Amino acid sequence: MKDSQIVFSADDFQDFRKWLNLNMESITWQNRFFSVFEEFWNLFFIDGLSIVQVNQRFLYVFHEIHLAPLVNWFKWLNEKFIIYTFIFKDASVWQISCGMDIHITRVALILRDFFVETNPHIDDFFNNIFHITCVTNPGLKLTFVELSKLRQIENFNHGSLEFEIMPSMEITLYDEFKEFLIKMKKDLYHYEIDLKKLEANTSWKKYGLFLLEAGALVIVGLAIIGFILKLNQWQQDNIGKKISIYKLQIPWISETYKPPEDVSLAKQELNPAVKNLKNVQLIDQRPEVEREIKGSSQFITESDVLLTSWDTLPKNFGLAELEMSNYEEESKGGFRDSQFGNKTVYRVIVNSVESQKTRSAINILLDKYKVTQADNVKPGTFVPGGVYYNLFVPTELLKEFLMKVDEVGDVVIYESNARVKNPPGKNKVFVWIKSF
Repeated sequence: MKDSQIVFSADDFQDFRKWLNLNMESITWQNRFFSVFEEFWNLFFIDGLSIVQVNQRFLYVFHEIHLAPLVNWFKWLNEKFIIYTFIFKDASVWQISCGMDIHITRVALILRDFFVETNPHIDDFFNNIFHITCVTNPGLKLTFVELSKLRQIENFNHGSLEFEIMPSMEITLYDEFKEFLIKMKKDLYHYEIDLKKLEANTSWKKYGLFLLEAGALVIVGLAIIGFILKLNQWQQDNIGKKISIYKLQIPWISETYKPPEDVSLAKQELNPAVKNLKNVQLIDQRPEVEREIKGSSQFITESDVLLTSWDTLPKNFGLAELEMSNYEEESKGGFRDSQFGNKTVYRVIVNSVESQKTRSAINILLDKYKVTQADNVKPGTFVPGGVYYNLFVPTELLKEFLMKVDEVGDVVIYESNARVKNPPGKNKVFVWIKSF
């Protein structure tokens, strides 16, 4: 028997209804909605439907009905129809599986549960015979006629069991059942359902919902990214207004950087600071001249000058300390204060977001250039806001030391005159690592 040959007549559907043994008085709520149920049954089960067409109608029901009690009742009706087809239409498990578009294991499980409940004394027999997991299983082609020859089967003349509540469920009492009946009348044209159109509409709805959700997700993501960028820009502008730092201009970088083959030439350019080392030592050994300050009549203003080029550093630091500098009068952008004296002091501000890493780099330079401690505070001490250095740097290595410090990070160098006493051949340098 082929799948297309399993056809149900109007008498078959009436026999199926009798076999279900429905409690019509309860289903129709004391016969008040008897006509509603009759209209549904006659519209849903019509003469000449094949098993495939019946399955399409059940799929239509599951697509349109969402109320849990009604969904459960139609699932129960669907399973009972499978059992009825197996018993009274002499259909095999394979034929029912193909016609109802249900996996063979599911069909076998529905049949096994029914026969185990109606014939519990031979449950092992049904468990073995309906243990069908693949298409090579011998029970796949088994029909009810062949099954009844193997064992005597009883209690199959009624599809409803005593403890079941589905045969008495008041389905006609739900408004959704009546609404479904009205919609089904419109969707059935000559009792044929356009399932392809139904599936197409469902697919378009799913795709449209997916695109809508994806678009909303993209818009929300872009809004968050834009907000973060705006917030970051606002923070940068706000910090820029609160903190004003003179940026170090380095027009000399192309002149000071030499490729490996010009290393000897670069060393020669540093030699002028060493040529007059003897003169520097002799001058630094001279007793410092004490100047008398008489009230407000003698007030000398010197400059705390921002260094923007290595060319402004004197070749001989010792000689430069004996005379007053006119740099602040010729340059713009210098930071002027009221310090005065005849000793040049360098203040180095290092802006750093990784103060620990910057501190380690400067500590290496201290050993390399024989830098010594200038006060009772150990160089590289962490204090609130950054790291503190008070150093004595050999005069002959001062320029090279400052150039190396400048390579550590974002550096600003200030030059000022002060009344300090330096050891012979050394200059005082303050280094401040400003942590962010």
